[in-house]
Amino acid sequence: MKTVRYYGTEDVRIEDIPEPELVDGSVKIAPAFNGLCGSDLSLFFSGPLPPAPTDSEPHALSGEVLPVVFGHEFSGVVTEVAHDVDHVQVGDRVVVEPLMVDGTCWACQQGQYNLCEQMGFIGISGRGGGMAQSIVVEKRWVHPIGDMALEEGALIEPLAVAL
Repeated sequence: MKTVRYYGTEDVRIEDIPEPELVDGSVKIAPAFNGLCGSDLSLFFSGPLPPAPTDSEPHALSGEVLPVVFGHEFSGVVTEVAHDVDHVQVGDRVVVEPLMVDGTCWACQQGQYNLCEQMGFIGISGRGGGMAQSIVVEKRWVHPIGDMALEEGALIEPLAVAL
């Protein structure tokens, strides 16, 4: 599948990589629109900064090093759901809360996953991104947007809305 991958300072490339496979507890999405924010610009112009991995230092949660698929603010259409997913179905329009959390730190244990000590972001820290033809995301991070236009959905930052 086609992707936009981030390699480091002023280095993004369009590349083909294998399409991700659905696993238990996940949703496969065909991204439709992707926003760019200050985080993306900082990474592009200033180089890998946390929470991005480097080419030699993997992110603590994804285990990935550069390059990573770019895109953490995106909307898309569900193309496949695991057997244990019941809040979305194939064809639904969705946005992704692009988080990676450890679930074990004090903040996560208190339900404040937005303050996770090892937090990472899908589309910055690894685990795919919105600048790809397909992405597989853990079901808890996938939020339906109903009839909202996908263009508008990509402008939502679900982390800000959910909290």
